[in-house]
Amino acid sequence: MLNFSNLARFGIEYAIKNKELINNSSTILTVPTASQTKNAEMHELSIVDRIERWCNAQKAGVKLTNVLKEKKQEKENALEKTETQDTEKLEKKSKKIKVSPLGLIVNGASSSKKGTNEATSSNNNKASLSSSTKRIAGCTKKNPTKPTTTGVERTEKRLSDSSTFNDVSAKIRKKNYVNILNLPDDVLSFSNDKFYDYVRETAGEEAVEICKFQAIRSTAVLITTTIDETLAILDDNVEELKDFKRRVDYTRFDGKFVMKIGIKNRIKNLITLLKLKNEQTQITINTTTVDDQNIDSQNLYELMLSLFSTILFPME
Repeated sequence: MLNFSNLARFGIEYAIKNKELINNSSTILTVPTASQTKNAEMHELSIVDRIERWCNAQKAGVKLTNVLKEKKQEKENALEKTETQDTEKLEKKSKKIKVSPLGLIVNGASSSKKGTNEATSSNNNKASLSSSTKRIAGCTKKNPTKPTTTGVERTEKRLSDSSTFNDVSAKIRKKNYVNILNLPDDVLSFSNDKFYDYVRETAGEEAVEICKFQAIRSTAVLITTTIDETLAILDDNVEELKDFKRRVDYTRFDGKFVMKIGIKNRIKNLITLLKLKNEQTQITINTTTVDDQNIDSQNLYELMLSLFSTILFPME
């Protein structure tokens, strides 16, 4: 009769025999452990996660490319708008400038024979208006549509056909007078003796003396003034200017001094040309700055692409 102690001993012996059979057998299949199963699952998850990260990086790269393209387009549009505004300003200023028979830039034309000139100009305007209307009508019939042009092409055409410098400077150049195209490249940096020598050469000795009276010692100071401000000192009763005023002014019957128009217009012409030169230089500087910014944006774009390539494909 079996008791509990014999049954326990029998179970222990049976378990020992089975363990030996399992250890000695080479045909029994092994069941993967929990850690092995977990490692396999983690391996699968790492592959999925890596694919997902690669997809996200691709989307981020496309988004970055679009953003950089938009910024580049905005800068190009801003540059085009700036060039258009600057060109329009220069055109408006050039329309106000007229060339006198002496080749000097003045605000108004001579008023001699006013009635005859007005009548003649009125008839000429009517004739030119009618002929222009006919030409426009003929062009409209022949060419109902015009080819579209880009902003850059329109800007280049305006700069090439602009009357900002062409009309005025062509008339002055024809008479061998100073114009903006003949100004030295470094004229805006002239000062002291070099500045006075240039003023003497272009506007005369009287202009040099006025600049010295007004303590104007450089081009940078002269372009910040107007002709009225420069000549305002002649309206004052200054002891040192008595001899100078006799040379450059004439006295009216009421005792008032009036400056000779030739001297005044030479100084005014010089100030106007120097201001136009300064505006032209500023336009060139602004254009160069925008081009440098576009180059920096392109370099940043290439750098970001290289960084993304390193992150996505580290083994390459």
